Amino acid sequence: MGVELTAMQVEHKHVVVPYSYQMWRIQEPTVCVRYKPDLAVFSQCTRVASDLFSQVCAQLQTKRLTHWKQKKLKNMYCQAAVSFKPTVASVQWSPANTELQEARSACNAAIAASMGNGDMKLREEKERLCAQYDQLKKSSAD
Repeated sequence: MGVELTAMQVEHKHVVVPYSYQMWRIQEPTVCVRYKPDLAVFSQCTRVASDLFSQVCAQLQTKRLTHWKQKKLKNMYCQAAVSFKPTVASVQWSPANTELQEARSACNAAIAASMGNGDMKLREEKERLCAQYDQLKKSSAD
């Protein structure tokens, strides 16, 4: 009992939290593993899992446990409540590039395009774009 790997799925705060335990220890790498390809969903699941483990531990601590399995479960969830660290991630749009950043990108792209190419138009375009970048750089330093 408790020796075999046991898979669990518990719905908590409207999130299905999958995890496995073995030998009365939650196997932390299994917590929310199915959501790993989507970082935002994985992060939400691991935060909910952490709360789940803490709440189950707190509930079991308030009860008078007489059966050895109940005590093992309490220890398992309380250990997970202490040791499990959720993945905290937020995905958001980055701010728009400044004019200076845009000019630098255009200059770098023109440099890359003209490398190893003898086309005079590419070289002139590179000179023009990099001159614009240098001008913006000087004016922003003032």
